[in-house]
Amino acid sequence: MSTKDIISIIRKEVSAKRLMQSVKEVSCYHRVQASQGYRDAAMHCREYLRSLGIQADILSYDANGKDFVGPYKLFQEWNIEKAYCDVLYPIEKRIADFSLEPISVIQKSYPCDVEAEVVLMDKGSDPKGYDDIDFHGKIIFIHEHFKEYAWVVQERGAIGYISDFYQEVPFIRNREEMQDSLSYTSFWWKHTEEEVKAFGFVLSPRDGKELSLLCEQVRKDYADHRCESPYIRVHAVVRSKLFDGHYDVVEATLPGKSEDTILIIAHLCHPCASANDNASGVSGGMEILRSLHTLIEKGKLAPLQQTVKLILVPEFTGTYG
Repeated sequence: MSTKDIISIIRKEVSAKRLMQSVKEVSCYHRVQASQGYRDAAMHCREYLRSLGIQADILSYDANGKDFVGPYKLFQEWNIEKAYCDVLYPIEKRIADFSLEPISVIQKSYPCDVEAEVVLMDKGSDPKGYDDIDFHGKIIFIHEHFKEYAWVVQERGAIGYISDFYQEVPFIRNREEMQDSLSYTSFWWKHTEEEVKAFGFVLSPRDGKELSLLCEQVRKDYADHRCESPYIRVHAVVRSKLFDGHYDVVEATLPGKSEDTILIIAHLCHPCASANDNASGVSGGMEILRSLHTLIEKGKLAPLQQTVKLILVPEFTGTYG
């Protein structure tokens, strides 16, 4: 049988509808690396592959925040139960809710349950612009990536972030066209003793603009002696836990006559409801195995000469593991 004939047979077996269905199913899981949401997605993929008669297992590796795999330092497992942020003053309004928008929380946020004032950081990220502000116990509201403002938490006593930062890409997307989008944002903790723990919430550009106007109004009211503080006040709750746990890799195998192995890899991590990053790759990998397995079982393709292995990983970490 020629290569052209083999490709034609496989092409007829591959199902676009099944590919799309797998994307929908996988993208429903909030797949943060080393979390229960990721593990649930891994178990979903394993059970799907097993239901087809394909050998599939989950391999677990330590996620402890201390050891290295290759050049890559491990991080702790992170699980989250709930999180939200409510404006208390001068209006009452919920501006972030993990149960509705999982990426409205900065992933790997530490737990909190605090009422705090919010400082609008509208003078950029240079510390010199804020010499007159006491940040202790306050949350900062930023329009740039939170890493530019780490000094406020690490050195000046702030406890968390609210961010409406949106990563613009020239000719692809800009803030004005993506008014209701939220940026996937995550802490990547070093897990050192001197590192200050923090939490954070993410707003869309539209909601961020509304909150900015509210902050500016309260600041003006304070200058006009109409209120007691120049800052809005919020109630921030994050029920989460970081701990020494595990991260997982799905490994599925179609055995061949030889131990020589063709490796297919896709990363299973990323938040709900990421599709191209990378539920589409996961779906593609599983459909390849399903198609080959089905065709061999039906006798339409000869048994494999080489072993074919699929691994679904948390990117980088799982590959190194």
